[in-house]
Amino acid sequence: FRSSYLASIQTNALAKGASLNQQVSVNIADKKIGNWYLLIRTDANGQLVELNENNNVKAIPITVVQSPLPDLTVSSLSTDSVLTSGESIRIKSTTGNVGKSVTRSNKWSDAYYLSSSTVLNTKTAIHLGSKTHIGNLDVGTSYSSEVSFTIPSNVQGNYILFVVTDASDAIVEKNENNNTKSIPVFINGSAETPADLQIASINVP
Repeated sequence: FRSSYLASIQTNALAKGASLNQQVSVNIADKKIGNWYLLIRTDANGQLVELNENNNVKAIPITVVQSPLPDLTVSSLSTDSVLTSGESIRIKSTTGNVGKSVTRSNKWSDAYYLSSSTVLNTKTAIHLGSKTHIGNLDVGTSYSSEVSFTIPSNVQGNYILFVVTDASDAIVEKNENNNTKSIPVFINGSAETPADLQIASINVP
């Protein structure tokens, strides 16, 4: 069975026949929804020697519903009109929160890829780089990002440029399937002519 530790309270000595009322507030992790049992265990560390060690647990059924969640999505993505292998690529993007809550975390990363396929596979795509966003994002707000990376010298032709917000899944979201945006790009081959060394002449004294 699944279980999650929530909290503990320190209790002082309790006289014979006495009882104690206690109250504690706990945070339940996101997406732990459904029917659960809330278990309370006294003397959880087994510090006391008791007449009966088998009556220290009480369980009650509870139903957990999901509180409102944020939802990050990339609304715009653009880059330079002319791209050349081995040179810099400048990328601009805008990411917003279209969910129902401010982001729980204030730090996540946006990742940028070049792919030969319209379907992103991060294991085979070319990872250009990432940028870390710092700061909570409230509902209905967005942030703009501009990054520059170097296109590998062996890359040229038709590609798809991808940006993935919250690339490491640091944010629990209402919809985890709308974090990617892409545009087609064409990358020209390098204009530089490769070096070609030749012996022009040999002089013998």
